[in-house]
Amino acid sequence: MRLLTARLAPFSRTSRRLGLPVLVALLALLPTSVPAQGTPCPEPAIGRMDMLIILETSGGQISSGAVLQDALFFSGVDPVVVEAPTDITTDPCVLAHLDNIHRLWVVCGTFPESRNLTATERDFLADYLGGDYRFLYLESGDHWGFEYVPSALDAHDGIASAIDGDDSLTQLDGNAASAWSSGLAAMQDVPYAQDSAGDDRNDRFTLDASDPNLEVEAFFTNSPDAPGETADPVAVFSASLLADSIMISSSFEFGGVQTNAFPLYEAYVEPLPIVEFGFDWLSGDCNKDAQIDIADAIRVLQRIFPGPGGPPTGCEKACDANEDGNANIADAITILTSLFQTFTTPPPNFGACLFEFGDPTPFDCEVFGCP
Repeated sequence: MRLLTARLAPFSRTSRRLGLPVLVALLALLPTSVPAQGTPCPEPAIGRMDMLIILETSGGQISSGAVLQDALFFSGVDPVVVEAPTDITTDPCVLAHLDNIHRLWVVCGTFPESRNLTATERDFLADYLGGDYRFLYLESGDHWGFEYVPSALDAHDGIASAIDGDDSLTQLDGNAASAWSSGLAAMQDVPYAQDSAGDDRNDRFTLDASDPNLEVEAFFTNSPDAPGETADPVAVFSASLLADSIMISSSFEFGGVQTNAFPLYEAYVEPLPIVEFGFDWLSGDCNKDAQIDIADAIRVLQRIFPGPGGPPTGCEKACDANEDGNANIADAITILTSLFQTFTTPPPNFGACLFEFGDPTPFDCEVFGCP
């Protein structure tokens, strides 16, 4: 049994709620130029787990970012959408929300409507994957081969090398023996619409099995439909056993399989951790009134020494003002010290808006608990 699978589980499938055939039919009816679904910046993004960064330029026959947005939308996901950032490492929307993002989708496109990542941006994405329970989908026709730039991201993608592919990618085969995604078995001889028909080039991968802490497998290969073609990997799955992070590297466009876009999305998210809920709180705001004052210290004490009516309500996470894992009298002292004295060593997150994946109900917290 894999080490990582003890902490990962299949993502809840939208098909159980709406029915996969219905969703596929709805998605197939949408044009590639459909207006973007999702929550663009700078609207609040607290509680959202997904961010979609669209770097591909316009003018091609496939709008991969739009099709991926629709797949997210019809799965019930409201992503933070960042369109055409000049530099993702300095983009204010990315920086404002990335710490709370659990699944990051980066669409670079394929030639000639591609925008490849700089070395700094690649290192930035590697840093993102260093956090626990992080997922990165990176789509680019030339990132690993024709436009390859060494970076820290190489340690995460499970790809040893890549060659600049030719114009023969017109069908895809999912890995029927995948240990991570059972949905790939049904995706055989999937038609692929090229973004630049007649001159569409997609990197072909050689997998890297040298890192014992990285589990790697091909998710999709080119489906040979002409003499001399070989089944080269064009999408690679890699799972880090150290950081509990997952990366999918794809040299073909998500939008190129539009009639199969929702099954493709479901196959990609099947191995991901279940993170169905998220909630936030203002550290020290025990009574949930969006400010920290003496009433919060009183609320802590009332919870410790309840009256006849039982303990009053209050976000347990916020009441733990000194961040020791328990709401007790020391937290009341911490709150009072912040009001009437000067901290010698204040708790690192006191007064900050904090976020956690999970169900807020056991902690009596709110889904949107920050002011």
